[in-house]
Amino acid sequence: MRVAYAVLVFWVLVGEVGNLAGGPAFLRPFFGPAGQIVAVLVCSLLTGLRAMRISEERRPWALLSVGIAAWGFGNVYWAVVLAHEAHVPVPSPADIGYVLFPLLAIAAVVSLRRPGHRLRPAQWFDASAAALAVASAALVIVWETIDSVGHGATLEIITSLSYPATNLLLLGLVVGSAARDGWEIGRRFGLLLAGIAILVVTNSVYAADNLHGGYAVGDWYDMGWATAVLLMSAASWQPHSVSGEGHTARQLTMPIVFALVALSVLGLETVSRVAPMAAVLAIAALLALLGRLAVTLRENVGMLSSSRVEALSDPLTGLGNRRAFERDLGRRLQDLTPGETLTLALFDLDGFKNYNDRFGHPAGDALLVRLSQALLGHLGDEGVAFRMGGDEFCVLRTAHSRQADRLSAAAAESLTESGQGFQVGCSFGCVTIPDDADDASAALRLADQRLYAAKPSGRSSTSRQTTDAL
Repeated sequence: MRVAYAVLVFWVLVGEVGNLAGGPAFLRPFFGPAGQIVAVLVCSLLTGLRAMRISEERRPWALLSVGIAAWGFGNVYWAVVLAHEAHVPVPSPADIGYVLFPLLAIAAVVSLRRPGHRLRPAQWFDASAAALAVASAALVIVWETIDSVGHGATLEIITSLSYPATNLLLLGLVVGSAARDGWEIGRRFGLLLAGIAILVVTNSVYAADNLHGGYAVGDWYDMGWATAVLLMSAASWQPHSVSGEGHTARQLTMPIVFALVALSVLGLETVSRVAPMAAVLAIAALLALLGRLAVTLRENVGMLSSSRVEALSDPLTGLGNRRAFERDLGRRLQDLTPGETLTLALFDLDGFKNYNDRFGHPAGDALLVRLSQALLGHLGDEGVAFRMGGDEFCVLRTAHSRQADRLSAAAAESLTESGQGFQVGCSFGCVTIPDDADDASAALRLADQRLYAAKPSGRSSTSRQTTDAL
């Protein structure tokens, strides 16, 4: 395949040099209409081989292969039947092949999606804005050609307008596909984009020359059609090498670029009024960018909310973490009214280290989840539970000092579990604010002292827990 495409590239370069500088007469048939027909059909064959070889992407490249073949057969009909006609009828069978090529190429580009890849709303808006902005700018360039076909039979007008319309749509779709992939263009879409851009330019120059009767076979842009087809065919053999994650800088700058393109088109339309439809497309591009801005703002607000929840939550149990405890305790102390008391209780599991060593960390994590749910079920709406870290928990609730020990003991009971070969208990220490302490740090320190005083012999060592288990 590399050799085949290298030969085609060499043929295009030599043909273009011949068109620009002239060349021997005996070489002209190789680069004239007959030579271009052969090159286009070879490109169709190579693209078809790519479709046959890789089943995952058979549809898009089969469509492109058929489209290139349609273009080639249109060239065949033009060269054999219409080239020597004084008046070329429009539409003709050649036009069918020429129009089928961009239509099938459009279907191929639409089919080029990574399996299982689901687009986010922001990517849809990016793709739409990019496609509309590029189409509006290209429409300004080819507007003179489009405007000149406003006279004639209906079918002739429709056929003449179908060329720039399908080319602009194809160009917009390829640019939109690049936006869909986060502007990681890669070799595949780079070649597709280059080929379609050359096709649009070549058709525009040809149409402008044809209007004034200035086109002749072998003109400087005559190799543009073959070059466009060659690049699009070569794209079929390139891997889809992008990651789909995109690049942050490009994701930020490209929407700005297309917004400037749309604004430039609107400014030009205001001054010269050359392409009213281009202004409509530019306005649609700006609306798509506004939609993208709204989606981005919503996503950022959602991520900020999720970050706040994650920052204040224990990822294993879903309880509030130490940061959430400190914030909640500070707020409760500020809102504490005279005569009202607040109970702070610290809990530490007994035997959890031994359980973890015996059954493994996944079993230990599952036990912590079960115990935290049991604690929440016990508290209901009467208190708030936190996981301070490891196997330590904390509870805050409004309760009278005479009830503090009893309520804390009941909460400690919910943090116990036993089974075959294990028993996990719970020790606690509670403090009543403001009876036992006046501020948060003093209350937490006193609760911690009472917790470890309540343990059988302070915090059990690993050897002591092993002896107890035996």
